[in-house]
Amino acid sequence: MAHLCLDMGLPVLITAPLGLGAINHTLLTEHYARRLGLVVAGIVLNSPARAEGNVAEQTNPEVLQALCQAPLLGCLPWIEDLAASGPTDLADAADRHLRWRDPLPVCLRVVHPGLLE
Repeated sequence: MAHLCLDMGLPVLITAPLGLGAINHTLLTEHYARRLGLVVAGIVLNSPARAEGNVAEQTNPEVLQALCQAPLLGCLPWIEDLAASGPTDLADAADRHLRWRDPLPVCLRVVHPGLLE
């Protein structure tokens, strides 16, 4: 996927699970993307299951915000039965929990250079 984004000149969005391993996963992914020359628009953490409230889930967002160059756009919570609820529930959750508009200028500059100047 990274090479496709590179070939198409598109920025990337890194997603990672909120729990244990998120710091390693996210730092390695961001490093690899930047080494390839990709623009990293942001990072989104997600809960692949009900949050347990463990130390990793509580501290990973703050640690990643301090260590990563890309902005942490937020944490998407577990959505019960997402397949049955449909895409509108996911869109609503994104509006409530993510600062998804923050990387928009970065993305536009990559896709359409000079557009915002």
